Parts: sequence; C-alpha cells; structure tokens
Amino acid sequence: MAIACVCLFVLTDLGFSGCGLESPQSPHWTVTLAVPLASRRIDTEYIARHAGIDALTWQADSGLAVYIKAPLDTVRLAGHLTLEDGTRTSQVTLGDFTLGIGLQSESTLPLSDLYSGPSGFVAAFSGEANHELPPVTTFDSIDVISGTVRVDVQNQTGLSLDSLQIVLRNVGSPAAFATVAIPGPLQSGDAAHGTAPMVGTVLTPNWEFELHFHTPGGTILTAADKRLVVAASLPEGVRASRARGAIDPILSVRSDTITFGGHHLLQGAEFRRGQIAINWTNHSALPLTLAWTLPDVVSGGEPISGSSTVEPYGSTHATAELEGALYQASIGPSALRFDVTASSPGSGGQIVNVAAGDDVGYDLGWSGVELTSLHGSVGQTTVSTGVQSAHINWENGLDSAGLDDWGLTLQVTSSIGLSATMSGRLRTNTGLDLPVNGTISAATTGQPTVTDIAIPHGIAPLHPLPSSMTVDAQITFGGSPTSVTLGAGDYFALTGIASAGPNLYLDGVTLNGTPEMIDLNSQDYRDRTGRLAGARITIVVSNRFPLGGTFAIRLAADSGSVDTAPTLEFGPVTLASAATDGSGHAVAPVTSTFEFEVAEDKIALFEHERIWANETITLLGPGQGQPARISLDDEMQWTAAARLDLKMGDGSTM
Repeated sequence: MAIACVCLFVLTDLGFSGCGLESPQSPHWTVTLAVPLASRRIDTEYIARHAGIDALTWQADSGLAVYIKAPLDTVRLAGHLTLEDGTRTSQVTLGDFTLGIGLQSESTLPLSDLYSGPSGFVAAFSGEANHELPPVTTFDSIDVISGTVRVDVQNQTGLSLDSLQIVLRNVGSPAAFATVAIPGPLQSGDAAHGTAPMVGTVLTPNWEFELHFHTPGGTILTAADKRLVVAASLPEGVRASRARGAIDPILSVRSDTITFGGHHLLQGAEFRRGQIAINWTNHSALPLTLAWTLPDVVSGGEPISGSSTVEPYGSTHATAELEGALYQASIGPSALRFDVTASSPGSGGQIVNVAAGDDVGYDLGWSGVELTSLHGSVGQTTVSTGVQSAHINWENGLDSAGLDDWGLTLQVTSSIGLSATMSGRLRTNTGLDLPVNGTISAATTGQPTVTDIAIPHGIAPLHPLPSSMTVDAQITFGGSPTSVTLGAGDYFALTGIASAGPNLYLDGVTLNGTPEMIDLNSQDYRDRTGRLAGARITIVVSNRFPLGGTFAIRLAADSGSVDTAPTLEFGPVTLASAATDGSGHAVAPVTSTFEFEVAEDKIALFEHERIWANETITLLGPGQGQPARISLDDEMQWTAAARLDLKMGDGSTM
C-alpha cells in the first residue's frame, strides 16, 4: 500500500476576548487534518490472486483464464484381464495291449502216433503227426500285433530225434500262426525248446500243431511208456490290437497340447481366480486310473495335478482351482501341456472285449479365469468405463459465470504399455451431449502417460455453467504382436477439464484484500490524544471493469481484528459498472465518491499510533446471462482518506 502523507491546516474559530475587567483567556481553534488511509489498483491479475477461486488463473499475455478439473473414477484392469471360457475335447486311447502272459497248453503224443512199426530195431525214418492242444480258457480271440510263441519238447520216445519242427495253427485254419524248429539232436530223455515270432495273426483258444521229425533209428523193446510231450506257451504274452479275453494290466501315456489363451498369446500369467474341470468318460471294459498333470501351471511350487478312478463304461469328474497359480509357456504361447497316464489292473481274470481303439474320453474345460497379471501379446480388449460421474465445483464467484472461448478436455492417464482408443459420450446436467473420441498414448518404461482428448462442441458462450458431468466410454487396446506385461492394478484414470481463455464473463466475484498498516505516528500529525473533535472518511473509486458491485472498508487498531471485529466499517456501497460496448467490453471508467461521518464514540481509533485497514470488493455481473467480458487492461483504482478535526488552543501547538 502506498501511503502519502498530507497535512492541511485550516484555522477556524480563532477568538480573542478582552472586555471590561475580565481576565484574559488563551485562544482556541479547530484544525482539519487530512490522513491518507489506503490506495490500491486492482487489475485482472489481482482478481485471479485474491478471488479465492482455484479455477481462476492469470496469464501475462492474455489475462484471466479458467482451468478446473473434475476427477472421475479410475478404471483398473482388475476384472478385465479375463480369458474366455473354453473346453478341449480329446481322449486317451488304450492302444495295443498285452495279454496271455504265461499262457501254456500242453499235450502228450504216444509213440504210436509217431511210429507204427514192430518193436526191436528201428531203422532211420522221417515222420509227421497232427495233434490238438487242450483249449485255452483265458481268451476267446486275440488280434495279435506281435509276440513270441515258445514250444517246449520232452523226448520220451526211446529214439533220438535229430530234427524236429512244429507248425502251430488254430484248429480248423489252414494257415499257421507260427513255425518252431527245435534244435537237435534230441536224445531220448532230453528236453529242448524253440521260439518263433507271431505277426498279424488272430489267435483262437483252440490250437493244433503239425509235427515233422527225423530219427536216425534205434531199438524199441516196448511202446507202452514211450511218448513225446509238447507244450506251447506265451511267456511274455502278445501285443494285441483287439481281444476278448482276460486282459493283463495296461498302461497308456498321452501328452496333449491345449490352447487356452483365447485371443491372447500368453508367455506367462498369474491366475487371480478360475477353475479347471475335467470330465472323464471310460469307453472301455476295463477299470482305469487316470493320473494327470499340467506341468506348465504351477501352484505352491508344484505342477497342478490330480488322479481319478473310473469304472468300466463309467464316468467321473475332477476339478482344480487356479487361484494363485503361475503359468509359464514351455511349448508355445497360450499352450498348456496336458500329460495323462491311464493305467488298469486288467480284467481280473474276467473275459472282456478290449480293443486298442478303446479310450477314455475327456472334456478339459476352464471357466471364470481372471488374471492378476499377464505377459505376452494381448488380443483386442475392450474395457468399459461405465457411467462415470463428477461434480464440477466452480466455487462461489464462478458458479454464475459464463465462458466464451471455452473448451472441454478429457484427460486420460494410462499405466498400460499399449496405445488405446476411446469412444463414448460426455454429458452435462445442462444438456450438453458431446462425443469423446481419441487415441490414448502408451505408457513408456513403466511411467504413466497423460493424454488430453479435446472434445469438440461448437457452442458459445457456455452459460449456464454445468455443475456435473458424466462420461460413458469404451477403451480398446491390444490386437498387435507387441509383447507387454499387464497387471490388475494397471489403470486408465479419467479427469474432466473445463477451461476458458480471456473472453470470460463473471458474476459475483468477491475480492478480499490484505490487511495493511497505516502509520499515524508521523510528526506531521503531532499529538492527537484528547483533541479529536470529529472525523470523516472519503472513498473514491474509479471502475473500469464491465462489472458493477459493492465496496466496503474496515479499520481497526490491530491486524488480527480488522477482518473479524473491526472498529469501523464503511459500506458496502454500490459501485457502478464501467461503460461497455455491445459485446460487453468496458470502454470508459466510471468514478464514484463516497463520504462517511465517523461516530463520536469511534473517533478515538485515530488516536492510535498505527491502525489497520482492509477492503472487500464484490464484482457483480449484469445478470440474466448477459456477458460482461473481462479484458487484460480492465482495472479498478480506489483511495480512502480520513479528515480529522483537532481542537487547538490552551497553549497547544501543532
């Protein structure tokens, strides 16, 4: 505050008395003292600094401006990092299997079947014989893929056999399923065996053999106890593609690949929730135990796994929770390896039908899968903001203002390392319904980016100002091969921004000044104690704002009470608006002068060495939606001065 000190002497009522015999008296008179109280210039910068309105700013090149934010909700990816429900249908076939392990059929040929001549010396001869083996009871038929048949021979004929060949066939079949040569010579009383492969044949339970032999001869005294014992067996069973029989234990292993990521190509992920469900259906006559593992999905440090038992031609169900599990691709993006071991103890001696093509089918499904995080190429994903609402707090003084050069912006802060597109609508309680379309920049090196999406409107002026706004939009990202890491905490934070340049008009802006001290201890004012006879306050206001208003000034003996409990308060008085042109801009200032008489009981305030002054100015627009546009060179100047009447005389001096 600039304070100028002016001292004016006005002598009034100067009296001399000297009449008759009366004693002479000292002269007395009244002096009027002019005391400047305050002087201030208020411009657009002052309005911005003292209006107490956060949204009101001042720019050196353009003057007043408005910038107000209306925070909306933050849209987080939690709940949006989901995978489509899916099912993989496949089966584990039993494949070729083994049966007949240890199977054996033994028969005895009397010597009479081999030699029909007289006893005594027997010359060398060759012979052959046909004989049926006892029926096998552990199967009805076997489609043999491969196997080995063993023939054991015990020579109890009394003759040496130097060659022996046995041709095996099913009874009634001309085709042999194996031909076994027994190495010779085979002395009487000795035993020997031979083996032969079986490939692509069908076995029935009734076998016969054709025996071809040669003997160098010998002596036979009696044939009563002479014989040849032949046993055919399957010591290791046979590999079969189909059988009706007593099935030995079976083991089948399968590894399947399941693609589960939907439109994402995941290299890794952490599951927030979800479930794996497996429905098993046994299409075989064997009981099965199914041990399964998902080696690419680890929970608690171990791959997710399980085991189920399913009865012949039965079904069963298994589930596994994915919460907290980790996925790490090992065979390709979004690919799960599913390892299954199907085992069976066999048919337990019962005759059943089994084929290599018999299987246990499964439906492996995943549902309700939500991810805490993912790493990989994200498929096109759309996130809805929902209807986001925000209150626009224009504050006292701007709530009835109007904006000419105004704009609306939706500010989007993104922590997602992918660019995104936004499409939606912005609506206000005043009826605005505007499109919101733009591209959101990708976050870089882990730092969120801020994108301002300008909202076209083509409307001017904006009056009345909206007090609330809603945004309802869709945000779409992904669909490119770019590999990123996303988490449930990643977000799009939305903020609505209203702004206006210098062509705004105001209504009801209150400006509270800063208390300032007035020094009355100057020698120009001398001693005032007990001499104040009266006081008047003069206020002169020159207003070049296109706004009328009110003005009030307060005086007190200390700074602490000048605003809360002033000794003197003058006003508020009404200020006239500057003259304006047709567009609402001020063209000429208007000067107003106000005089106030100080009450007698308040005059003592001016006896203090220092007093404090402060003012309050309220600028009121023309109302009714009429513009009063503030320009950079608009201003208001005002001064306040006190005229103090001091009683002089009785030896007093100035």
